[in-house]
Amino acid sequence: MKPSPASQLPILRILAPFVLGILLAWRVPSWWWVAVMAGAGVAGYAALWLVSRSPQARYAARVWFTLPIILMGIALGGATTLVRRPHTIDLRQINNRPVEVMINDITFRDFSMMMDVQLTGGDRHSPHILLTTRGCDYRLCAGDVVTIPGRLQAVANNGNPDEMDYRQYLADKGILYQEHIDVRRLQPSGHHDNWPARLCNLRHRMERRILASTLEPEVQHFVIAMLVGERRFIDNETRQAFSRSGVAHVLALSGLHLGIITLLLWWLFLPLDYLGARKLRLAITLCCIAAFVFFTGASPSVVRSAVMVGCSFAGLMFFRRNNALNALLVAALLILYFSPQALRSVGFQLSFITVASILLFAPRLERVRNRVLAYVAGTVITSVVAMLSTLALTAYYFHGVALLSVVANLLVLPIVPVFLMLAALFLVVCATGGEMTWLNTLLEWCYTPMDAVTGWLSHLSWGHIDRVFVTGIDVFCYFMFILLAYAIWHKPRRRMLWLLASLVLVVAGVNRWWLHTHTPRSGRVVFNTYNATPIMHFNHARAMLWVPDASDFDLEGFEHRQAAFLAHHGIEHVELGHDSLYTLHQGCVVFDDCLLVTRRFHGHVDKILKITTAGKGKRLHVVLTGSIYEKEHDRLAHECDSVGVPYTTMRRSGAIVKFDVERGQ
Repeated sequence: MKPSPASQLPILRILAPFVLGILLAWRVPSWWWVAVMAGAGVAGYAALWLVSRSPQARYAARVWFTLPIILMGIALGGATTLVRRPHTIDLRQINNRPVEVMINDITFRDFSMMMDVQLTGGDRHSPHILLTTRGCDYRLCAGDVVTIPGRLQAVANNGNPDEMDYRQYLADKGILYQEHIDVRRLQPSGHHDNWPARLCNLRHRMERRILASTLEPEVQHFVIAMLVGERRFIDNETRQAFSRSGVAHVLALSGLHLGIITLLLWWLFLPLDYLGARKLRLAITLCCIAAFVFFTGASPSVVRSAVMVGCSFAGLMFFRRNNALNALLVAALLILYFSPQALRSVGFQLSFITVASILLFAPRLERVRNRVLAYVAGTVITSVVAMLSTLALTAYYFHGVALLSVVANLLVLPIVPVFLMLAALFLVVCATGGEMTWLNTLLEWCYTPMDAVTGWLSHLSWGHIDRVFVTGIDVFCYFMFILLAYAIWHKPRRRMLWLLASLVLVVAGVNRWWLHTHTPRSGRVVFNTYNATPIMHFNHARAMLWVPDASDFDLEGFEHRQAAFLAHHGIEHVELGHDSLYTLHQGCVVFDDCLLVTRRFHGHVDKILKITTAGKGKRLHVVLTGSIYEKEHDRLAHECDSVGVPYTTMRRSGAIVKFDVERGQ
């Protein structure tokens, strides 16, 4: 009797209900349903065990035993999510008094610092705080305890249309509150020495040593991204080039890099085989991989690859066959158990979907015996499978599709192992404080063709599709169709599978038609940003953007941040200039029946009242924009409250959107 796919993947029976429990806990964050699920699962399993006492009876009722296991898996997923959820704090007990916090991580910028801190004396589930400063204090490091003035605020979104949920993004990292202060208000008061702080400081020391080397800056940043796992040094132009050419995964520390490092370590410890210590060779390699995972911050893609390597090595040590899909599911289960919020991570989703698709489809498509042709065919097939499996997610999160990813992978991937091995040697040399000119030259030679290829492919107008807007329904239909296509491939005579696949296509088509016909193609928007007040007037594919309170506005950065809105409304070209519909008068702009008070306004509320009543039959509604400095914003809000002037602050209400009646056609 041929075993079923479920029997070949026993971890799937636990992982699927566990994920369902996580999703349910996000929607219903309560313990009552967890207790009900767990009680029903235990009671059902005990009842089935008592009813079917003989082995024959239990074998006959094996299908029914699945139901209580599913219920207990859902309960376990929900309980794990609720337990690991960060606790909230009462800001009334914290603010307006000195607060002592410990630095978990610190990032230095040109004239500011960004720190991840936690209140001292709290447990491991206490919330993290995003602390930003004006100015830098280079004496600070991870593990330091500092005292700050308590002015914490809950993290909030800007409220712009179609923007990324930044609040949820930080909440998934445990950050629920934020504060911005002057660096002179920081008062160091001690140091806590722990392993996370040591690893963080070690990463920063390695970054500083790499940056202090004579290597070209672009190559330095590339080495840091590939071996330390920190991509903030890579400039936007390089990121865009790699992303548009379809090889952005080279910049992100992932299974590709860990696989190459594993092979390097495996060859390095080859002499142990000649001494008859093969298991010792496996164990040392695994210890080195674990150390590398913790050193780089244990991102989901690296942990996934490390667990799969560990399962493979464990099979070799104990003479057991290894199932790559089972190892992948074990990795997913371990990551979600210790970090349920990773399920929302883009890296987690792309990493596991890509590897699962490659394991399912790629081996069935490779039928070449020649080694050279086999390598080319394997690279092409793997690239095509990876691209098609993540096409919907890439369009959903990044609003673009790279059409030349197969060509880019063929040209770039052969160079990556050589570069990574040289970079590993360079890292060891930097750790010892040395310098090798010939090694720097080789690294620069390897980097140059990768940079040239990605730069060339990214500038081809037909190599990338921009401004793609995909909804969650589209993503669901896409993956449902892939699963049904895989099932039809194995059982093409099942009419129900063909019917379901047709139904999925119909649902996707109706959703796209509804989106196209009900999306406004013209209107006006006042965006809420902290450094400017962009006012956009768009009509079909073109838009005029006027920024009355900023002379050096970054249009490219704005388009990148608002890519979802531009793609949603079909805006292909944004022009920066003055809109004749609006004028700036004493730091204020009249927008329909609103008076926008920008950061260029200087004065008191009586000056605002004169502007609101000048030449108008009715008083304009006052809107305090998000670009006003915090102290000035609070002062104007207090004056409006004192005089009784009704006002709205964009820091709470978000952007102002005025769509025209006309819809998409």
